[in-house]
Amino acid sequence: MGKKYNGSISLFAAMIFLLVVSVITATITSARVQGAKVRVKLAASMALDSVFAAYDSELFSKFGILLFDGSMGGDFARNESIAGKLSEYMEYNIDSNKKINYPNITDLLGINLTGVTVKRMIKATDAGGLLWQDMAVDYEKYAKPIDLVADYLGIGDKNEEATAVEEINNSIVECTKQVKRINESAIELIGYIDGVIVPGDGIDFNHVKVSPYSVKRFCPFQISMENLHINNSSVYEKVKVIASNPQDTLDFARRCVENNDKTSLKSTMDKFQSLIDSTLEVMDKADKTLIKIEGQNEKLNNDINYLDKFIGEKEEILSEESMSEIADEVKCLKEYKEIMAQDICDAELIKSSITQDYGIIKQMAVEMQEFDYDEDKEVILEKIDNLRNLLNDYTFEGMDFEYKNLEYTPGEDSKILDSLEEFLETGILSLVVPSDMKISEKKFEEYEDMASSVCDTGSVSEYQKDSNIATITGKKVVYNEYVMDNFSSFTDKDSDGTLDYEIEYILYGGESDKENLTKAVLSIAALRSGINMLYLMTDSDKKQEAYLLASSMAGAYRVEPVIKIIQYTLMYLWSFAEGLSDVKLLLKGEKIELLKTEETWQLTLDNLLSHNIKAEKGSKNGMNYETYLRFLMMLGNDGKKAAYTMDLIELYMIQKGRKDFRFRNYIYGLEIEAAYKVEGLEIPYTETAVYSY
Repeated sequence: MGKKYNGSISLFAAMIFLLVVSVITATITSARVQGAKVRVKLAASMALDSVFAAYDSELFSKFGILLFDGSMGGDFARNESIAGKLSEYMEYNIDSNKKINYPNITDLLGINLTGVTVKRMIKATDAGGLLWQDMAVDYEKYAKPIDLVADYLGIGDKNEEATAVEEINNSIVECTKQVKRINESAIELIGYIDGVIVPGDGIDFNHVKVSPYSVKRFCPFQISMENLHINNSSVYEKVKVIASNPQDTLDFARRCVENNDKTSLKSTMDKFQSLIDSTLEVMDKADKTLIKIEGQNEKLNNDINYLDKFIGEKEEILSEESMSEIADEVKCLKEYKEIMAQDICDAELIKSSITQDYGIIKQMAVEMQEFDYDEDKEVILEKIDNLRNLLNDYTFEGMDFEYKNLEYTPGEDSKILDSLEEFLETGILSLVVPSDMKISEKKFEEYEDMASSVCDTGSVSEYQKDSNIATITGKKVVYNEYVMDNFSSFTDKDSDGTLDYEIEYILYGGESDKENLTKAVLSIAALRSGINMLYLMTDSDKKQEAYLLASSMAGAYRVEPVIKIIQYTLMYLWSFAEGLSDVKLLLKGEKIELLKTEETWQLTLDNLLSHNIKAEKGSKNGMNYETYLRFLMMLGNDGKKAAYTMDLIELYMIQKGRKDFRFRNYIYGLEIEAAYKVEGLEIPYTETAVYSY
């Protein structure tokens, strides 16, 4: 009995012992797995530290940017080569056989590293160049205090108004160009109605030229100035020579019938038929021109409505002076129909009269088709009388043209505008660069894998989508200062880079200093021209001066809206030339005030016409060339600016002998995955680690 009892207790103890051993074993295994996890994580972190510690010291010391060369001595940054280097570093922190961290200790964890994979590689050229911008901003905002937002907003607000005014002026000019097209059509109409040929520079009334075919050639009443509705004696003298009274023709035909002279009758009626045919033909042309004028008037009305809407949208940013001047011009456009009716002709009245007369002559053409010379005398006479009766309602009422506004007047050469535009568009640097300053001839040849060709600047908006306007603007301001601190412009005395005008390159990306400087000059001149135009619009003396010159240049189109076209074109060229004068001062190192006054305005209209871009009066408290470069950078594409900045650094490094330096290989951050096993277990494990500068 006792033995059985002892045996029973031993079996129970064995079962308990088995459970205890299992729990202990599982606990030890779990501890090994967790220990392995921690060691692999630490090893991965230390390996990343080691890789990122190999940052490019020259890049950091010169430009303050931390990046490491991911090419590892090869041609490209490859995931495999970086993973291999990380794996090598991790082995020293994991494998006890390396006898680095664990020289005389048995490895209880038994970690076997099976591989390292780079899951994500973040390069300096990623995010369309904005990653680079962020790095530069992080460096610059700690390098110096920056408080320039007020300056940017000052020029920005005024530029916004100037841009709006320029767009409004362009719309006004476009409307007045449409008016000029209507005037040209009206002058074309004169040729069809009166037969008078109007040269582009106006009519010399001592040598009036007329066409043998016109609507008023068919004149079924006594030929006189009043009946022909012509208010100029010189024109009348020419038109009356070709005018033909069909009543007289029909009277002669009637006598031919009464005298039984069929031969003369047929000859007379053939001439009458020819007169009808030619009149119908020229009436068709006049009607098409009138239809064209209707379409042009409709487009003008649509353009004016669009202009009204745009002005309403911009009203908050426009000054009272600007609004007042703009309102006067728009009012003039809206009254154009009345102006045209008074100064040239009333197209609607002409249309009504032409329509009526066309119907009469068309009916006469039908009657002529039924004319039979072999019919009885009474029948023929009745048909001739029917033709005469049709002419009772024929009239030139409303077909009046105001010739006094079309008179040729010797004045300014109409090609002045073309000459000025050509002058201001060519040889721009020779106009603005001071004679004692030499323009750099430096240039470089693009290479296939330069940073700007690698960056996908189209992804900028995606990178910025979660940022608010204040954040984006703040980064722009700080990045601009980074650029100003590290790169040179035209007004800097020394440059050791491949290009001398580096900031201009960051703005425009041209291959030569001359190209980039030209674009910078044009951009600043355009910016200044908008602000200068604001002043011109409120200077009544200068506006009047431009108006008088425009009036003398208008030629055959001396109606108010056409004069306005020339006036506004002159004012635009004047304000742009003044902008070039401003740039000339900036390039000399002078400052200029943001807003013009009578005292600070440089160019007279005579200066402009004589192609004399003078620059004499700088300012003590204005803005300098670099301030305008800053503002232009605020307007530029962030991704392109960052990419062009990287180009310059690549060129600098290449110039220093590092021919293989490429930002496409430089790494900002890595995400890796380490795969491993624990000795005695078949389960594979992975651990992820992330690191960035």
